[in-house]
Amino acid sequence: MTDLKLDFQDTATAFSSKSDKELKKTARLFSLMNKKWLVDIGSKVGLAAFKYKVPFAATMVEATIFDLFCGGKTLLDCQPNIDKLRDFHVNTILDYGAEGKDTEEDFNLTMNENMRGIDFAFHNPSIPAISTKITGLTHTPLLEKMHAGLTLSTEEEHQKQSLLKRVDVICNKAAERGVSVLLMQRNPGCKADR
Repeated sequence: MTDLKLDFQDTATAFSSKSDKELKKTARLFSLMNKKWLVDIGSKVGLAAFKYKVPFAATMVEATIFDLFCGGKTLLDCQPNIDKLRDFHVNTILDYGAEGKDTEEDFNLTMNENMRGIDFAFHNPSIPAISTKITGLTHTPLLEKMHAGLTLSTEEEHQKQSLLKRVDVICNKAAERGVSVLLMQRNPGCKADR
C-alpha cells in the first residue's frame, strides 16, 4: 500500500505547476467564491441552467471553474494534467465527480467508475489514491438518517447493505492494487449537491 502523506501547508509545491496568469485566475475565482451571496445566486442559476439544458451552461462552467477543480472529463483526458503535476513532484488523487444521484444503476455506475480509477492509478505511479464520495454510492436521505442514528426501514436497511457492499468492493480492489481510497462525506446539513 502506498504511504500517502498529505501536506496541505506546502502550497509552494502544490501550485508550482501554475503560471502567474493561472494563479491570478485562481485567486480571482476563490475571491469570488468567498462571497456567500454570490455563490448562492450562482449555484441556483447554474443548477437551473443545467436542469433546463441552457446551451451556454456547460461552456460557462468549463471557462471558469472546470479547469480549477477538474483534470478532465475522462481518465485519459486527465493524463496531461497528471503528467504536468508529476513533473513538478505533485501526485494526483482521482475523484469521480458524481453525487446526489437517485438510482441503484447510478450508484453502481459510480462504483464501477471508481474501479476503473483504481486500475488507472495502479498503472500510474503518480496516482497513489482515488477519492470517492459516499453520496455518490447511495441515497442522501439514507445517509442523513444513518447520521442522525434513526431507525431504518426494511428498504433502507437493504440500501445500507448495498452501500456497504459497494464500499467493500471498491476497498478490496484498491487493496489488491495497492491504491489508497479516501472516502469523503459531505456535511449532512449541506444541500448544495442535491
